[in-house]
Amino acid sequence: MNKETRLLNKENNILDSKIKEENQAIFTDMICYLRSSNLSAYNIEVVRNDLTEMILSAQERGENINDVVGDDYKDFCNSIIDTFPPKTVGEKISEFTDTLSFSLAILLFINMLLSRDFINLIAGLIRGKNVTYSIPVTPGILIQIIAIITFATFLVHVITKNSLSLSESKEKLIIIIACIILSIALALSFMLRTAMFNIHALVLIGLIILFSLIHIIISRVL
Repeated sequence: MNKETRLLNKENNILDSKIKEENQAIFTDMICYLRSSNLSAYNIEVVRNDLTEMILSAQERGENINDVVGDDYKDFCNSIIDTFPPKTVGEKISEFTDTLSFSLAILLFINMLLSRDFINLIAGLIRGKNVTYSIPVTPGILIQIIAIITFATFLVHVITKNSLSLSESKEKLIIIIACIILSIALALSFMLRTAMFNIHALVLIGLIILFSLIHIIISRVL
């Protein structure tokens, strides 16, 4: 999210707070649907700003969101989406790289902190003992990282894409099914503990920093 997009996002957050509770749920679903579209982050904020202004004007006239967009929210959103250019290839690559880098940084950091070998390494350094800096990488860790990123991405896509047509019961069912499949994948990951290779602790920390910097550069600069 570049500076221009961040400023508009901040402005929109302030405007959104003025939307009445009776209109808030549909408005939120519409924004979620827009976020699943092929619009750029900036254009989503532009649409969000326009839609917010329309709803606030309607509220001042004593009307609600249905008086502005009609009863077919999905059709209204699609009509707006069609008036904007789709994301460029560069924007898609940047968005994918940003999400992947952020996910890898977080998951590698969590796995490192929970690693028995890393805990022993820190404990040994504190006590002034000779330590090994090698941290084993198992198939389970790789499965865990891939499973979490895959199912999180799938879940977000399904819920946002169907935010205007998915009933609450179906949404809960999808979440439950996804959680069950993810739990099975995570259970398998804990069983596969044989080390495939070892990685130096400083290299692992360096990778976490690298992925974090990539995320920061893409989300703050590009």
